[in-house]
Amino acid sequence: MKRFKIALDVDDTVAGFYSHMCKHFKRPELRVDIWDGKGDCKWVADEFPDLFSNLEFWKTQPVLSSPESITFDFDYYLTAFPEDLKWLRREWLMRNGYPDKPVICTENKVEVMLDLQIDVLIDDKPSTIKKVREVGLIGIQFVPSYMNNYDENDPFTITHLSQVPGVLNIK
Repeated sequence: MKRFKIALDVDDTVAGFYSHMCKHFKRPELRVDIWDGKGDCKWVADEFPDLFSNLEFWKTQPVLSSPESITFDFDYYLTAFPEDLKWLRREWLMRNGYPDKPVICTENKVEVMLDLQIDVLIDDKPSTIKKVREVGLIGIQFVPSYMNNYDENDPFTITHLSQVPGVLNIK
């Protein structure tokens, strides 16, 4: 059986970004499409730039998916986190007991996947999953509890990381 090379996103896949942002800005946590940048989530897009220099915000993100829910081997964390804060992302992962894997910061996840011959990306962002699939790679969309923009019939959509082995048909 083929061994897939797998990358795992961090924010809103293992780290609770949206819930933490709601708490930080004293906003209600709604079931929304955080990625639309308008409507109920316009405030997220508006406030997000102010968070880049707020190290305390990033240090105190809650765990969304526990390390124990990762019931498969993977190769990289692939995150859109700023490269100059990579140390902070790695520190958060290690402090919260996640597997010790390389952290790659990039805005272009597909390019990195192609360069490193990564077969699978597990990510919450629908447009990222779409781009991954358009180049013939496997995109598994992780759906956190807040998200309402996903295809329930897509066999590569999961709500818990323990579902990954079943989706990939791996042990």
